[in-house]
Amino acid sequence: MFFSFLGLLVFGCKKSGEPVSGSSNDMKRYPYDRVHLVYEYSGDVRGIEEFFVSGYGKYEARHSKFEVLGPKEIHSSDNGAITRLADMYKIDFTQMQAAHEHNRSLDSLYHLEGKDIPTPQEYIEAEMKKNYFKNIGIDTVAGKLTTKWQQIDGFLTLWIWNGLLLRKHATSENGSLEMMIKNIDTLWTVDTTKFIVPRGFTVIEQGK
Repeated sequence: MFFSFLGLLVFGCKKSGEPVSGSSNDMKRYPYDRVHLVYEYSGDVRGIEEFFVSGYGKYEARHSKFEVLGPKEIHSSDNGAITRLADMYKIDFTQMQAAHEHNRSLDSLYHLEGKDIPTPQEYIEAEMKKNYFKNIGIDTVAGKLTTKWQQIDGFLTLWIWNGLLLRKHATSENGSLEMMIKNIDTLWTVDTTKFIVPRGFTVIEQGK
């Protein structure tokens, strides 16, 4: 379905399982220790999305509030996602629910030996290719030189700068959307509550 691509892509395998034993390494999924991004939706989707990173990607959170303009009605959505190392939570703020899944792919990355740890650039390139995107060139978004990735046999295009998504565009017979960066703050004062499932939410375990 077209609008399944509304959220920021969360890469890695979808299988769940027990965590890898041992302490985590110093892998960095992003070249920034902390960052706060704000996006605006346009097209058949109207709204705002915020994205938060701490610890070079060990902790990240997304919160999206938007309206989907359908042919007969307008559908509202208030959702998000939290990643804490390899524990991932899909948040439904309307239903006050959080679906939890342990991502073994991320878990394994955080337990690689030092010489095998990818750089942020190597990580994002590998994940894009693993998720069937191809590099189709360079483009400028918000004054930043980005790498443009096109979904193979699909309708989704992403613009990536320094491992960060700056623009997303998709079209299909069901509609179109454009998500564009509005603000980048790499000096964000970390709010740890962004990476915690809100009190009172029901946590549902997935993949068990």
